[in-house]
Amino acid sequence: MKQLTLNALRTLTPAALMFWCLPLHASTPVEIHWTDVCHYADHRPLVVTTSTGEVVEGYCVATTVDGISVVGKDHRVVKIARNAFSRVQMRLTKNPHRLKALGSGMHSALKEGFDMMLSPLAPVGIVVIPGTVAWGIAAAPFCILGDLRNKIAGNQEIRVI
Repeated sequence: MKQLTLNALRTLTPAALMFWCLPLHASTPVEIHWTDVCHYADHRPLVVTTSTGEVVEGYCVATTVDGISVVGKDHRVVKIARNAFSRVQMRLTKNPHRLKALGSGMHSALKEGFDMMLSPLAPVGIVVIPGTVAWGIAAAPFCILGDLRNKIAGNQEIRVI
């Protein structure tokens, strides 16, 4: 019985992973009205290529009659004129860096746990620190799979009409 279960797991796991990643292939370009670009992006990162070849990556903030406003990685708003861009692509996933987010969450939880160790809340800190480490160990493989899926997902081309 155990041998059957292990063989089934070995066979079904790669098949399940391939099935999970199947709908991630980028489809044909989508035609969107200029005013609906931010709404269609729905908080997903955009990659805007200008006619000069400059690439701006960030989140759509607003579209006006004259252009589009994108918040870049450095949290600076970049306004791109409507006639200055040549290509708009949207990442298919909303949260592309799950392992990085896990590390950030673990860092803050461990910091709080160690701060508790130097206070009257030391018994709570003794519980928080191992719990945080266990959380990170258990969640890391799933975050890695999520990051891999995001990397495979690619971009969706948006044609603005």
